Amino acid sequence: MNQRTIRILLCLLFAMMPVVIHADELQSFKSRHYDVYTDIDLQLARQIASRMDMVHAEYARRLVSFVDHRNKRAKLYLFSDQPSYLSYLADRDILATNTAGIFFTTASSDRGLATWLQGQGRRRMVQTLQHEGFHQFADARLRNMLPWINEGLAEYFSHSVMVGSKLKTGQSPPDRLQRLQYALKQNRLLPFRKLLTMNGKVWITRVNNGDENAGLMYDQAWSVTHFLIHARNGQFAPLLEKYMHALARGVQPRAAFKEAFGSNMAQFENAWKAYLSEQQPDVVSTAMLRLGFMAQGIKLMHETDSNITIKSIDELRSRLQKARFRVTRGSGKGPGDILKASQFELFLAPKVNKGKRRAIVKLEPARQDFPPAPMMTNLGSPRTARIKWVRDPDGSLTYDFEFK
Repeated sequence: MNQRTIRILLCLLFAMMPVVIHADELQSFKSRHYDVYTDIDLQLARQIASRMDMVHAEYARRLVSFVDHRNKRAKLYLFSDQPSYLSYLADRDILATNTAGIFFTTASSDRGLATWLQGQGRRRMVQTLQHEGFHQFADARLRNMLPWINEGLAEYFSHSVMVGSKLKTGQSPPDRLQRLQYALKQNRLLPFRKLLTMNGKVWITRVNNGDENAGLMYDQAWSVTHFLIHARNGQFAPLLEKYMHALARGVQPRAAFKEAFGSNMAQFENAWKAYLSEQQPDVVSTAMLRLGFMAQGIKLMHETDSNITIKSIDELRSRLQKARFRVTRGSGKGPGDILKASQFELFLAPKVNKGKRRAIVKLEPARQDFPPAPMMTNLGSPRTARIKWVRDPDGSLTYDFEFK
């Protein structure tokens, strides 16, 4: 092997090696609740941190009776891309492959919330932060939490959206409800006696071993949590807090349930199933699902031809149907996991005012180097929902949702 070949091989080897990011290479600042470390634009990082401050305040408002036993400021790491995110965590012996974000702890008891920006979409990144951020919050305040309530609350908060300057919680996404209501009809839901007593080891084993019902466990945990917070005008919310305090004291799962909700678990389970069977998707989540589908179609066309013109929703629907455009969500095997341009309702605004009228969907014209943006008006509260096009640090096109 000659010297030139050796030099080429060495160059290729070093090019393949990930660049390890160290903490002292990151910019840092303090928000209200977080010590933030980042390599992205500081203005954007501050916007994300401000959002998480509001979410943190909502965690605390919902769980006001649980005190912070760690008494340390939370750490938030915002990376520009996935390689930087993975290398920083790998340097701390944390495998974060196939994650959009993570709450991590190290052998030296360092704790942090981390995510990455480029290429995964703003909404997915924010949802992940809101989910994992709850695990970070719970780590400091909640003891002996069972996985169903820990994951259920994390999923509950993950769906929160900003409406103007306020955080709106309690969303019921249509795709998640469709999966659950289908599983309810098929008698595939996990019995309460198993869900409410499953320990963390069993939960993680089922997830890591590719259990086909693992996703349904998260759906069901979210659903039971939503029921406890919102059913019967919040009647069960104080009991949920009582239940969590019993677990924190070390009371065994079945005894904790009995202490908070009574001994008739079957009656309680039936009340939840009745709630689930009648539950309807909320307007905000429905608008997001449909606007997001249209935005992904527009993005694909724009990447093919940056000068593309689309003048109306009808034209957009026609072009995407002709291209047989589809989006796969989740496993791609369950109901609602595949969205197709042939589904007419994906191009309609949701019905509002208890179904008496339909909101308006339209296409805002292209601006600067951004494509047209779908939006919906007359939704009620919020009044409008729109796609907001943005650029990632590498210049690639992505989008976020804006509600006013």
